Amino acid sequence: MVPIAVRKQKRRRRRLLLLGVSIALLAAAGGLLARLPLSLQEFTSILQLAAGRLSQPSADIPSAEDVLRGTVYDRRYRELAVSYQIYSLFALPVKINRPEAVARQLSAIIGQDASVLTPLLKSRQRVVQLADDLDQDQMDRVRALNLQGVYGLGSEQRYYPANRGAAHVLGFTSEGMGIAGVEARWDLLLKPGGYRPETVPDVDFGGREQLGRLGSDLVLTLDLDLQRLLDDALARVMEAHDGIVGAALVLDPVSGAVRAMASRPGFNPNYFWRADGEERVNQAYAPRFTPALLDALLTRIGARMRLGATPEPLLPVTIAAPAYGLSERDILRVGARLGLFRPVSDPLPVEGAHHEFHRDGTGISLVQIGVTLAGLVNGGWRPRPVFLEAVYDRELQQTFPRRGGGSRVSVLEPAMGVAIRRDVTGDRRPDHPLFTLAASGLRTLADGGVSRTVRQHLFAALTGREKNDLLLVMAIEERGVGPEPAQKQGPTLAGAGSRLLDELTRVWKDLPTRPVHPDGNDPENLARFLIARRIDFQPRTHQEMAENGRMPGVTGLSLRKGLQRLNRYGLDIVVRGSGRIVQQNPAPGALVREGSSCLLILEPES
Repeated sequence: MVPIAVRKQKRRRRRLLLLGVSIALLAAAGGLLARLPLSLQEFTSILQLAAGRLSQPSADIPSAEDVLRGTVYDRRYRELAVSYQIYSLFALPVKINRPEAVARQLSAIIGQDASVLTPLLKSRQRVVQLADDLDQDQMDRVRALNLQGVYGLGSEQRYYPANRGAAHVLGFTSEGMGIAGVEARWDLLLKPGGYRPETVPDVDFGGREQLGRLGSDLVLTLDLDLQRLLDDALARVMEAHDGIVGAALVLDPVSGAVRAMASRPGFNPNYFWRADGEERVNQAYAPRFTPALLDALLTRIGARMRLGATPEPLLPVTIAAPAYGLSERDILRVGARLGLFRPVSDPLPVEGAHHEFHRDGTGISLVQIGVTLAGLVNGGWRPRPVFLEAVYDRELQQTFPRRGGGSRVSVLEPAMGVAIRRDVTGDRRPDHPLFTLAASGLRTLADGGVSRTVRQHLFAALTGREKNDLLLVMAIEERGVGPEPAQKQGPTLAGAGSRLLDELTRVWKDLPTRPVHPDGNDPENLARFLIARRIDFQPRTHQEMAENGRMPGVTGLSLRKGLQRLNRYGLDIVVRGSGRIVQQNPAPGALVREGSSCLLILEPES
């Protein structure tokens, strides 16, 4: 009998031998793959084919991978952010028996000329891409042909139908993950997989312990009509004033619900990688405006506080003592009592943003101004801005609303709050603003030991409805500080704000009945999305490649976006590193031909 110790020793030798052989085989395979003339896209496609990840018809219950990211709606269920399943069409030419016939069959579905498809189907490459951005209907029609060697690969794409509208509120995603704004703040809700009440304490779960197993849609407090009006007005006044920074806010002063929010400079979340860090900053939350813009209002409030909560009216400014006898320090104390300088945290994360422009620490944000003014018309109750209205559970097909009331803090005693509201708003008159505020001033900024002075403008007004008022606040910063021209070549902020308030009141006047969750995606948004995508993908003939093939710029893009831009050129791509593309060779604009080598160098984002 062989001793146990000897048997163990033999087994150990066999394991070591097997491990050595495995390492040698892997090394040989790696060397062989390194010599194969495969592009990165081809090799990736082959791996995906082998793993069975290419689209196949299935009647199974959708898995988490099949469920798309939740849709973000405005308060009337109009799409602000939506995901689509789109497909790229690939072929293995070696498996195509009749290329001309297959090309004719596919041409009628994918909209590409058969004369372009035929050479691709006869190609010597192992895998060729025939089309990009096919919708579900097109993919179903291709599947029905049951063509050997033709496959579709599905991917989820995020789309923002309003483009720049509410971009700083919505944020954006990358590789299926929320990076900024609503997309990042409620990323867990928008992904399928489930979440518990403590994740969103502001939402009434109706006694349920979990929601979102198959994903959730979000309903925001924003109103798309008001958002468009606000964006247009801010853009016009920025252009007229040669503004470098601008922000605007439409707020429900009682609940704190944000009906619209705009920031300039802006960006398009569909192409977020083109925007630098400053463009992604939500200027409504950036503390860059001088408190002196509110001096006139704070002076009147200070005078009321001295006079007391009595029915006695304040003296007109024309006969009262200068500044009602208040010093600059007194005015600052009034602002502090109203909570003007209390921070209002930004609930919407900003990717890569920083606020180096307010190092002196003396500025306040437009949101601080907005909630302070809301507190004055609320009798001293200062609201907290909110963006989330409700959550819709896709599996239960049920809407779970935000808990009513909103969060607010009292900054004035009730009697004084009522007296100040009376002074600020005056008598209610239908279709007239309850109050308006227009101010301009200079602010000196200390930046890196160097001081610079900028001119800033503020406009605020409150609609004159009996209830459901809207508070409008706008502020801009001009590029220069020269003397104000007698007549500007465009609307002043006060003039633009007044006209905007009239339009907001008109749109807001007839509140619609409570809408219901739509059954499917908006077909018009889907059509616009596909048109925009297909403009970006136009497969070229060999002759076009020889005559017009110039290397596009992909620096700054993610690898996925960079490969998507390069896939029409048929390049052999080598990738080094991970993260975002920081260098490319050939350089943008260089002539390239099919089969040319392309080097992409990636580095992690800091």
